Amino acid sequence: MPAELAVPLVPRAPVAAPLHGALRAAHLGRGDLAGTRPAHAVRNLFVENATRVVLVRDRRPSMALGPSWSPWLCNPYACGTVGRLLAASARRARCVFREEDDQLAHALEALAIGRLGRGSFAFLVSDFLMLPSEDIWREALERGWDIVPVVLQSSVWRGPQISDLFDRLGLDPIRIARHDDMSIWRAFYRWSEARLAGVRACA
Repeated sequence: MPAELAVPLVPRAPVAAPLHGALRAAHLGRGDLAGTRPAHAVRNLFVENATRVVLVRDRRPSMALGPSWSPWLCNPYACGTVGRLLAASARRARCVFREEDDQLAHALEALAIGRLGRGSFAFLVSDFLMLPSEDIWREALERGWDIVPVVLQSSVWRGPQISDLFDRLGLDPIRIARHDDMSIWRAFYRWSEARLAGVRACA
């Protein structure tokens, strides 16, 4: 496990603009699992000067389920770990980080009112047993936000199939089935590496 739970925050696509925070790849890679540094690094991935990293934890009752000792996913523990990981990742990227608890549809509307800047990350953590309407998702995407669903679904029980919706919207969700720190870091790391591969392919 890396010394600090963090991953490179790689934008879906590079955004050309004067910069507030440099989203540079932290030196995390496959080698970190063995305590060594990776060979690669991503340079000069920038977003607009209003860049923020926002974590929204779904406030639905089902998100409070799951004791840490059970074989089911412990949602509260997973949410806490995701928060620490994203806070550390934003700090490395020199981006402003904030977190809030709210129902997803209301949170997306509130972010619009708060004028969250284009290119900002919005990580939405939920079991997605209830989804905001597709229109709400599309409106949020049209604002230029980098929306990342973080799907909490136990390996023992899987909730509704939401892949079709995310595919239609062009989203790349992070799926978490276990609540231990290493499993969550691996899920975020795989997401980061997949985006990194996409950026390299476009270079």
